Amino acid sequence: MKKKEKKNNLMLILGIILIALIVTIGYASLQANLQINGTARLGSATWNVRFDNIRAYGTGNVTPTTAPFISPQDVTKISYEVNISTPGDKYEFLVDVKNLGSIDAVLDDHFMSSTGREDVIYEVTEYDTTTNTPVPVDDFDWDDFDLGHGETKTLLVSVRYDRDEADPDTISVSETISLTLTLDYIQA
Repeated sequence: MKKKEKKNNLMLILGIILIALIVTIGYASLQANLQINGTARLGSATWNVRFDNIRAYGTGNVTPTTAPFISPQDVTKISYEVNISTPGDKYEFLVDVKNLGSIDAVLDDHFMSSTGREDVIYEVTEYDTTTNTPVPVDDFDWDDFDLGHGETKTLLVSVRYDRDEADPDTISVSETISLTLTLDYIQA
């Protein structure tokens, strides 16, 4: 029995020595090969996506009854009103969408709403500030309207009385139309 106990104790001691040896070799290997360089700076990330710099665009022939304004409670919402009375009437403006924060932003959803006539067309497209031309509405894709931190993109917002869809019974009737554009961004 003593011989069996001695053999078990010897096996236990050898096992402990083997484990200690493996741990020591592993530690020495990591110490010799692991090198971490760089600088890390922790700070607070900021979120600041907003509309900015609303300006008239030259092709419209209607003056707004309420100029476009950025909602103080929701800086990604613009509201305005126009008085449309004749087929071909149009009002357009440019607005910048800026990501002034330090976090990239993904456009989650967009909302365009209007009150008024069905023969009034409300369109939004991207405006290329390098060529000073709007992206054709059919080519504009909201899925490509994400903003990296520090990035600015420009939108052309347009409302027009469609000549082709005009109702002959209401052509001479002037109507004020309220319009709203809202963009919902989320963290990338």
